[in-house]
Amino acid sequence: MVQTFEGYLFDIYNVEEQIIIWVKNENSIQCFIDEYYPTIYIKGNAPYEIKFIERLRQLNALYGEPEFVEKKSFYKGEWMDVKKIRLTKPTVLKTIYQKLYAFYEKLEIFHSDIDITTSYLTEKSIFPFGIVRITYENKKIISIKSISDLKSYNYDYPKLTYLEISYKENHRLAYSIQNPIVMRAGDSFYEELFFQNATDLLKRINEILEYHDPDIILSSFGDQSIFPFLFNLSQRLKIPLLFDRDKNKTIRKIINKGTSFETYGQVIFRASSYPLFGRIHIDSNNSFIFKESFLYGIIELARLSRIPIQKMARSSTGTALTNIETAIALKHDYLVPWQKASIENKRTLYDLIRVDKGGLVSIPDMSLGVILENIIQLDFAQMYPSIMSHYNLSPETVNCLCCEDESEKWFIPGTDYYICGKRRGVVSEALENILDRRKYYKTRLEEEESEIYEARQNALKWMLVTSFGYLGYRNAKFGRLESHESVTAIGREVLLTAKEIIEDNNNMLVLHTMTDSLFVAMENRTEIAKEVIVNLCNTISDKTKIELKIEGEYAWLVFPSSKQDPEIGVVNRYFGKFKSGKLKVRGIFLRRKDTPEFIKSFQNELLKLFQECNTLVELKAKKNNYIQLFYKFEKLISEEQVSWRSLLLKRTTTKGLEEYKVNSQSTQSIRQLKELEIDINPGEKIKYLVVRNKFGGKEYASEEAILKSKIKPNIFAPFYREYLIKALEEVTEHLFDELFFKSLRQNQLIFTF
Repeated sequence: MVQTFEGYLFDIYNVEEQIIIWVKNENSIQCFIDEYYPTIYIKGNAPYEIKFIERLRQLNALYGEPEFVEKKSFYKGEWMDVKKIRLTKPTVLKTIYQKLYAFYEKLEIFHSDIDITTSYLTEKSIFPFGIVRITYENKKIISIKSISDLKSYNYDYPKLTYLEISYKENHRLAYSIQNPIVMRAGDSFYEELFFQNATDLLKRINEILEYHDPDIILSSFGDQSIFPFLFNLSQRLKIPLLFDRDKNKTIRKIINKGTSFETYGQVIFRASSYPLFGRIHIDSNNSFIFKESFLYGIIELARLSRIPIQKMARSSTGTALTNIETAIALKHDYLVPWQKASIENKRTLYDLIRVDKGGLVSIPDMSLGVILENIIQLDFAQMYPSIMSHYNLSPETVNCLCCEDESEKWFIPGTDYYICGKRRGVVSEALENILDRRKYYKTRLEEEESEIYEARQNALKWMLVTSFGYLGYRNAKFGRLESHESVTAIGREVLLTAKEIIEDNNNMLVLHTMTDSLFVAMENRTEIAKEVIVNLCNTISDKTKIELKIEGEYAWLVFPSSKQDPEIGVVNRYFGKFKSGKLKVRGIFLRRKDTPEFIKSFQNELLKLFQECNTLVELKAKKNNYIQLFYKFEKLISEEQVSWRSLLLKRTTTKGLEEYKVNSQSTQSIRQLKELEIDINPGEKIKYLVVRNKFGGKEYASEEAILKSKIKPNIFAPFYREYLIKALEEVTEHLFDELFFKSLRQNQLIFTF
């Protein structure tokens, strides 16, 4: 019997040509099945086309005979004949993708690396957590239609239930009575699970899952340690776990080792992935987006990119943006290349130096002093993405082939690059919508506090941040180095234009510029009239086409001095108090991820004292308070009244133990972990404590070694005292002289102010 069902598209995955969809409404969650045969396009030498098609025929992977169709070339913008091929076996796509390099200059293959589920969602015009209406018979989908608007800013969520799972102590230590598995559901349920018999553990987990029937499993290191351990037990003991709602038997390949890779000078570790079927598993420690914007941010990006929730949680914001760009390319009938098809043009060293300069940054001008008053910070709103959108910068629009012979072109300042005047770029069009969405959410946040709008705008912020980098990334599908350089060239011109307009008016100085920000003051240090700065912002916005906004007016602002040269400031380190009372802090210990929580707490309390002051005179008047606060925290260290966990330092490993040449803190900690039979991959984060050894000197103890030994560590107090002094010095160095900090280090401070 034909029936209909409406609800939120909760989960989607494919098993060969079958697409499995879970839809949830207020009353129930149901599973449906559809068939989907993906399409690819090929063009190349006739003999290779014939061989390629024949191979697909041998694999029984052809759904009907290939046919000629017209599609648009991405870079040329011209229509061209290509062969359209539908595949009966989607898994063949993976084989094709892995062997694409073999077809260089022989055969071009398009649309081959678009994810199966994403391709299905795009073709059906539906998206994760959108409301769909399904007509079905015996679970088989007859038709599926979206009744939600993808462009909607205000959309609802289904009511979701959660279950959290983690180890009690540490994910690197083995399951034991000291390190049991913990399961909790809000404030209503909490249980520590340890059983001598593994069968009893699995049975108890199944009882909890059956009773709570959660929609979302939220884990801490679930991908890296918990699920490999549990699924391995399940397979070994032949006791199925109920983490999946899908009743079809799932045999998972158990992978304990993740992957390490280098990007932008950083080594990143990514754990293996353990998605669930019919339920959603999010590992809070294996999801950048969750850390930054929680589930609301993941849903926002999953909807826009049509990446299923679990895959989106483990993907980068750049991947989401690429999918959005792909959808726009498909809408315009472009042939989507499997990777960047346009390589960098040859050029001279002079041209490279002239064009590839990056963003404009200036050293802070200290001529008016180090602690400044009456400073206004101006920011260009999402400068680089806005430039890409407003100036139509996209890989196919910079030095485009369609305008090559045009007599009139708009050239990018400082380069010999020109921009297409005939078509809108895919990247530009994608960013336009994202910029509009973020602007709407930020406007709503100014009207009312909302954790939903905050999470959504934050997720979009990170997508916009990565958009510029992806434009120049060597493996980006929609990337091109000339486009990347064009963005920074226009950015420099925009910043210089703003600086000239400001300094040509009303005796103003630009004390510091930083890519998209300007710090402005009057030459005579007086307050800047609000209407003057508003008019300047409007003038600059009109001139540059990029919105310039007032970030805030500082009651006071500090540019800490460089350690190499006290006469100059550091470009990315400053802190100050807006006249609204809010603090803005950048680059100091408080903002660094590797700083121990105890030191962060001290610097935070110190800045609260600063926040009570509105003038430089008031800041100087509180010197005694700063010293008293230091001694309060120093006493906690010397009397061992501090939790050792709050003193842990965090480091990211960059290589294997055998590759380290110096016996550093990281090396000693990794060696300890190896002795505990714990392997650390490059890119993983380790935590360690500085302790006193039996000879009175210092050594380093990893968190896991301390937990396993069950002995209270003997903290090396001098190290943490020096850390406190550095944290004090970083914030107050311009209020005290060098003698003060020298005497403090010698523990001879006997005078007060």
